[in-house]
Amino acid sequence: MNGLRESRAVGDPSIAVRAFTVPAPLVQVAAMAAVAVVAGIAIAGTAAPAASAAAGAVVAVAWFGSAFGLGRLVRFALFPAIRRDHPAHAGLTLGLGVAVLLWVDVTLGSLGAFGGAGGWRQVLAWATLVPGLLFLGDPRRTPAGGWTGMRALAALPLAWCALPALAVLAFAATLPPGIAWATEFGGYDALSYHLELPRTWFEMRRIATLPSSVYSAFPNFVEAAFLHCMSLLGQAAPHGLAMAPQVLHALLGVAAAVAVGGVAAMLAGPGTHRARAAQAAGFVALLGVPWVIVTGSLAYDEMAVLLMAATAMLAWCARMDGHEDRRDTPPATVSVAVGLALGAAIGAKLTALGMVALPFAAWTIVGGTVGGARALARSAAWTTVAAGAVLMPWLIRNAADTGSALFPFSWSGLGWTAEQFARFTAGHAAPPGTGFAARLAALWDHAFREGFGPAPDADPWLPQWGVAFWAGSLALAVLARRTPRAALALAAMLSAQLAFWMFATHLKARFLLPCAVPLCAAMGAALAPLAAEGRTRGVRWAAGAACAVLLAAWSLQPAWVLATDPRMNDPRGVVANLPALGDAIASLGPGTAADATALSDRGEPLPLAWFANWRLPPGAVLACEGEADVFWCIDAPRWGTVWNGGPLAQALRAHPDDPGAAVAALRTTGITHLAVGEATLARWERAGWLDPVLTPERIRAVTSRLKPVARTTSGGTIYEIPAP
Repeated sequence: MNGLRESRAVGDPSIAVRAFTVPAPLVQVAAMAAVAVVAGIAIAGTAAPAASAAAGAVVAVAWFGSAFGLGRLVRFALFPAIRRDHPAHAGLTLGLGVAVLLWVDVTLGSLGAFGGAGGWRQVLAWATLVPGLLFLGDPRRTPAGGWTGMRALAALPLAWCALPALAVLAFAATLPPGIAWATEFGGYDALSYHLELPRTWFEMRRIATLPSSVYSAFPNFVEAAFLHCMSLLGQAAPHGLAMAPQVLHALLGVAAAVAVGGVAAMLAGPGTHRARAAQAAGFVALLGVPWVIVTGSLAYDEMAVLLMAATAMLAWCARMDGHEDRRDTPPATVSVAVGLALGAAIGAKLTALGMVALPFAAWTIVGGTVGGARALARSAAWTTVAAGAVLMPWLIRNAADTGSALFPFSWSGLGWTAEQFARFTAGHAAPPGTGFAARLAALWDHAFREGFGPAPDADPWLPQWGVAFWAGSLALAVLARRTPRAALALAAMLSAQLAFWMFATHLKARFLLPCAVPLCAAMGAALAPLAAEGRTRGVRWAAGAACAVLLAAWSLQPAWVLATDPRMNDPRGVVANLPALGDAIASLGPGTAADATALSDRGEPLPLAWFANWRLPPGAVLACEGEADVFWCIDAPRWGTVWNGGPLAQALRAHPDDPGAAVAALRTTGITHLAVGEATLARWERAGWLDPVLTPERIRAVTSRLKPVARTTSGGTIYEIPAP
């Protein structure tokens, strides 16, 4: 990986400080965030969403700050020779710290240390952050200060080109879940999984595998961090519990951009100015990808995956950096850092095994290594051991809760039938019979032309990849002329990601997100010479101005998607009426008694949570089938994912041909009301996901014996189960 050996940024820290006529480091970072928040408020037309998210934002920043402090300690322990002005410094610090705190959270959460309103668990949740917060200070301060890497990134004028994208991120991250982004159906996955699981664990006071959700059997490292944030708040109000995880995920997106900028700088070649330009360009490149802003503004887990992918690359780059940095960084130490990052990536999202870990291996093999094949094998062994240790809390918990450490991939555990396993597996892969040509066509549609031309299916069709795949491919070609080995290694990584996506996923655009790491790193590295070099000062200024215009235009892509997204530009929708809503934005998810009563009196459909919170009679028990986005319900209904099945599916499994007995079975479990999401069930049936026992005929036979009392805005009906 010759390009990596040439890519070290040099220079005394104090010289680096004098090179930028900007405010102090911490002020610069805070100023960039403050400008983005103000711009987000301007987009909203009101400060109400930001104000409603303020408490959650404080908690998220505290978690993030503690991760940064822990990262300083871990980074110094593993890479003591990396100076503060080194391009890998900031990204490694953030990534390693986040990985460690994610592991701490999933371990303590599995032991029952988090959850509940108040009490010793809330005290422990805050105490867990103290060590990291203490390490935010640096007793060994130099003229450059401990924030040199971050400060230099913010100080470069090119980094400010990311502000349009950051403004959209700040705006969307303050909207309550359920509003933003058509492709995510308002954050359906967050409401049914990423937020609902930690809210359930918060009430249970322990991370556990739930019979209602197979996704609770996943590692859920990021959801453990969400649980930690909820425990810091110590309250059970849904809006307050939602906003801290959402803001935290946005911060992880910014951290991922910092780390990708570091990778771009390491690939850019020799020279301080070139490295800094690449660092800023890579930062802007990642944030300018609309999919990053869309998913980053929701309580998802993708940003942790991107951050860990870039962190692993930075750790390996530090080893390959052929200067004095390598002398105090033994190969085993580097491999432990890589394993920590890759383990945390898999813990955040299991598909990272094929979208991050295996492509990373391809990148290292093609790029070459110090010591040859034998050293590479030793590094692989150390990395595997470290990653396995990181994942051990999940494996132990899953074995204890389900009887199988690898459930739901081991074909045993939790009493699942062979039909459930088969349906779950098929639902997370391409349709049977999908040939190679069809998979290539899906890649073309979802990567290179997403949002342009006719849509390939009925899903929302928006340019959320923009031109990232085109620009990244061009950047790889440009980089190949200067550092062929580095470009070839990135191409191998990208090819491995695309191959895994084509043959091991269900071919959706969002699951391509880890590809943004090599694509944007290549863009930053390819653009750096244009931004940083020139024979005269005038030429350099002109080139820098051209790059600034290009990067600013790139950063406007998320704003373009925001303007064209039907959920965001509907004149009758929430976003268009934020100024009129004002402070009521905080009650939009759970609803209010007045609003629920008004809709009910007019006979209009109302959100499921509004009925559950305000129209359900005292003492009544609500169950759901086909209504899984239950987060906003103050008292969670009885429900199940499409793979587990809800109470109706369970009753029909026991009495498939006797609807009266199925109704009686529901009643004997204490259920008084049943919400049936007919529209959702029909969509699941078309996708081939629905439990075969839930045929339309059986559902109608059951509901014909019930009393309809309300309709839901999601296309469902709520029924009252009559007394025997």
